[in-house]
Amino acid sequence: MSSRGTVGGVLLATAVALGAQACAQVLGLEEAVVIEEAAGGAGVGAGGSVPQCTTPLDCPMDTTCMPATCQASKCGFTAAPEGTVCFAENAGKVCDGKGKCVECTQEVHCPVEWLCDTDANQCVALPCLNGKRDGEESDIDCGGPSCPKCAIAGACQTGDDCASGYCSTKTHKCVETHCDDSTKNADETDVDCGGPSCPKCATDKGCLSGGDCVDGVCGSDPKICLPHTCSDSVKNGSETDVDCGGSCPAGCANGQGCAQPVDCASGFCNATKHVCVATKCEDGLKNGLETDVDCGGGACPLCATGKACSKGADCASTFCNETKHLCVATQCEDGLKNGSETDVDCGGSCPAKCANCKACLVAGDCASG
Repeated sequence: MSSRGTVGGVLLATAVALGAQACAQVLGLEEAVVIEEAAGGAGVGAGGSVPQCTTPLDCPMDTTCMPATCQASKCGFTAAPEGTVCFAENAGKVCDGKGKCVECTQEVHCPVEWLCDTDANQCVALPCLNGKRDGEESDIDCGGPSCPKCAIAGACQTGDDCASGYCSTKTHKCVETHCDDSTKNADETDVDCGGPSCPKCATDKGCLSGGDCVDGVCGSDPKICLPHTCSDSVKNGSETDVDCGGSCPAGCANGQGCAQPVDCASGFCNATKHVCVATKCEDGLKNGLETDVDCGGGACPLCATGKACSKGADCASTFCNETKHLCVATQCEDGLKNGSETDVDCGGSCPAKCANCKACLVAGDCASG
C-alpha cells in the first residue's frame, strides 16, 4: 500500500473519501475517525480502495494534536488528549483535546499572574497586574472599582481611587489628607485650611474663630480671617508679644516676649529667656563693665565663685585669683600672699602647708614639718 513517499496520491484519496461530513468529524471529535472507501469505488490503489496500513506510519500526514491511526488495516485520525505538548505548531503550545494546537487550556499553561481565556484558548494578563493603565483603572494597575487603591501621587478621579481616601481635585493625584485635596471638606473652614487638623487660613479665608487664622483674628461678619494689627489684642504678625515688638511701634514691657533689644521698652532683651528685662545686668550677656555675664564691674551684682573677675570687689567672696582672674572662696586661693599666710596661699591660717623653699614662721607652716 501507499507509504509516506506517495503522500500526494494518498492525500487526494483521503480527501475524496472523507467528503465534507467526514472532514467535520475529523476536526471536531475526539474518537478515532476511519477513512472510508470513496463513493462509487473511486480512489487510489487497486480497485479504488482507501489506503491500507499495517501501522500509522503507512497513513497520510498528521499533526501532534490529530495523530494518524491504523485500525483494521484502515487509516484514520484521533484527537490527542487535552494538554498534550504540541511543539508550537501554529504558535500554539498544547493540544485542546479536539485536534487543535492552542496557547492554553488551563491557567497552568500561562506565565505567572496570567489567566487562560478558555473561550479563545489564549493567555491574558491578570487585570490590575499587567503593567498598563487600562479598563477602569485611574493609574497603572490601581484605582477604579476592581483594582487596589493607588498610593500617594498616583493618578485618581475620586478619593475612592486612593488608599488615603483623598484625591486632589486640582492635580488629580492621591494625597495624604483632606488638607491637601483642594476641596473644602471634613472640619475645614476654607479649602484645605482651618479647623483642628489643617494649617491655619490666610487673610480673607473662611473661619469660625481666631484659631483658624494665621493672624489669629476671625471677623464677625463676614466670618473671614483678618490681617494683623498692633491693636487687635492678639500676638500675631511679627509681634514678639501681644501688640508690641516686631513691626509694632510699641516696645514690650519687662517680662514680655522679645527677639532683640529693640523689641523692649527698656532696650534690654534676655538672650536666653527671650523676655524683656530692666537692665543690662539681666540680659544674659557679658556686656558693659561686667566681668562675667550679668555680674561684676561695679554696676551689676557680684559674681559667684568660678566667675570671671578683675579684682576682689567683683566677687561675692571678695577674693579674685590674681593669675586665673576667677572668683574664689577664700584668700587662700587668690594667688596673693595676704592675711596670715607665710607665703602665697600657704602657711598661717591656710589649710595648705608650704612646700620646701617657701617662707614660714613655724614648723607648722611647712609640709615637711
